[in-house]
Amino acid sequence: MALLSVRDLKTHFFTEDGVVRAVDGVSFDVERGEVLCIVGESGSGKSVTGLSILGLVPDPPGRIVAGEILLEREDLTRVGEKRLRDIRGGRIAMIFQDPMTSLNPYLSVRTQLAEVLSIHEGVKGAEADKRIVAMLGDVGIPAPESRLSDYPHQLSGGMRQRVMIAMALLCKPDVLIADEPTTALDVTIQAQILELLEKEKKALDLAIILITHDLGVVAKMADRVAVMYAGRIVEQGTAAAVLGRPCHPYTLALRRSIPRLDDASREVLPAVRGMPPPPGKVPAGCPFHPRCDHVVDRCREAFPEERELDGRRLSCHVDVKAGDAA
Repeated sequence: MALLSVRDLKTHFFTEDGVVRAVDGVSFDVERGEVLCIVGESGSGKSVTGLSILGLVPDPPGRIVAGEILLEREDLTRVGEKRLRDIRGGRIAMIFQDPMTSLNPYLSVRTQLAEVLSIHEGVKGAEADKRIVAMLGDVGIPAPESRLSDYPHQLSGGMRQRVMIAMALLCKPDVLIADEPTTALDVTIQAQILELLEKEKKALDLAIILITHDLGVVAKMADRVAVMYAGRIVEQGTAAAVLGRPCHPYTLALRRSIPRLDDASREVLPAVRGMPPPPGKVPAGCPFHPRCDHVVDRCREAFPEERELDGRRLSCHVDVKAGDAA
């Protein structure tokens, strides 16, 4: 049995301009000790999926309208707010996109991390300080004792991200949701943050849901990959299968747009043509069909049923050869 199972999750936003189906029937499993990377362009529904798992979608205008989120056998869509507060930070933790806006600028590092221990484990005072210092050291912050009284504006971007990771891991959660954890960091710090997540995954036997649009990060971290487009997962499987032999035209297009160190041709990289559909204006049929190089008539008429193909789950009417990714 998977540690976390998401089944046919639908999260919609009810606006004056109509219903935005931000997440529209998403399903996946995450096992203990596994990294699932959810990848796709901005606006594909990746972050809303993560927020839905923790019950953090703002209501109004957003609401989970269907589906199950099973943490082992407990359906998080059916529990009350008190139980969700116990789970957030306790069994499931999240690293948000921007640590500068996620950390409270008016509170010190000690105050923000101590709150987590106080709420979930009742640990306070000197014992809390001891736990916080140890965790800050574990995430690579030098002289952690001297940082307890610092405020977020006194820390670099990389240090703020490490504080966010420390906060997420303080109570040793079962699942960590990392939403673009390396955004706006330079490449050296990005590599350090990814190595840190890998180290903590092994130490705590964490299940990690890593949300990103960077296929380089996916190639380094993922055990399995789910590719999202317009609120749906269009291809899902092992990292070796999805990245090595992509079968959905969207995954193919994403992979072709990555520069390769072994390619000396200096040709212009092929971009994914067009733009993702605006929220609330997803076209009928397969939403990728206006941008697809393999489109056929039925792509414009009906969203493809999910099927098994070459060790992955695929939603596409067309059999695209894996060799096309070369």
